[in-house]
Amino acid sequence: MYKGLIDVERKVLDSKEAKIFIQMSTLDIWDGVPEEAHQGLMANSLGYKIMVDRLTRAGSIEFISRPLMFFLATVIDRPGTAVLWAYTLNWMATQSDRVGIAEWVMQFPDGLPTEPGMHAAWEAQKLQSMGIEYKFPESDNWIDNIDNWPKREKA
Repeated sequence: MYKGLIDVERKVLDSKEAKIFIQMSTLDIWDGVPEEAHQGLMANSLGYKIMVDRLTRAGSIEFISRPLMFFLATVIDRPGTAVLWAYTLNWMATQSDRVGIAEWVMQFPDGLPTEPGMHAAWEAQKLQSMGIEYKFPESDNWIDNIDNWPKREKA
């Protein structure tokens, strides 16, 4: 099963990323981020907006902490990266009851994916890479179809 960014090459957080990570980890309680901050990112961060949209459509947004999504929004540099992170968080939400900073650290103990790692994860989900026929004008990205995303087991 495709796991998004789980098994890719990683790099240590740089000083800016580490500072934001530490700030967000102090807020890592379920309601640790004010609604105004959430709305501000929805208005100003395309990456955050994409993550929220995809996780909402996948039905897993309620299992992901906002501080973790805030941190990831600071390292997202393009829409595809946001989709990869949303998919990865969704996959993590199928594996546990909650995905916060602590759970993220367990999956990414040595830092963020490197650029080659991101590229490898992106290429791995291409329909052609998966041996699936691509029919134009549909997307050639497997993760663009929310129906392909893993689902949480019903209790």
